[in-house]
Amino acid sequence: MNGPDALSAMCAAYPGGREAVALRLGKPDETLRKELRNAPGFKLSVNHALLIVELCQEARIDERLAFTNVVNAASHCMALPMPDIDMDTASADVSSTLRALGDAAHEFGVFVSATATSVADNDVSSNELLDVHRKLLALMAHQQKVVRKLEAIHRKGECARIRER
Repeated sequence: MNGPDALSAMCAAYPGGREAVALRLGKPDETLRKELRNAPGFKLSVNHALLIVELCQEARIDERLAFTNVVNAASHCMALPMPDIDMDTASADVSSTLRALGDAAHEFGVFVSATATSVADNDVSSNELLDVHRKLLALMAHQQKVVRKLEAIHRKGECARIRER
């Protein structure tokens, strides 16, 4: 599958189909149809592709990772669906970043505990394995939140330094 095919499948699976996605993007359905099939003179912007991904993620459609998987395959990477946690970086300051770091540390402890519990009897059941996977994804999501807050603080500092010049 290629990028346009993945985005087309995602649009088709979105509630209301491609027409609803076009409406959310603020463009005529016929324009989106042509962009998705790479018609001459029509190109889908990266921003609109990302918005389609966000819309499908929000709607929780089964195909929501199709485009992400295409991009990951091309870059020899792998995506893991993260649990939903608040990734708000608008309040990125030292205090909220340290709270996020504390949450990540707590999640690490939860992951370690689940892992230790699963191997305690020298056997790992399917349920235990699934639980460890979930705990690992939660830990990774919390780590990502810390990094996003650090990036937001960095951007604020960069903007302040630019304004000072």
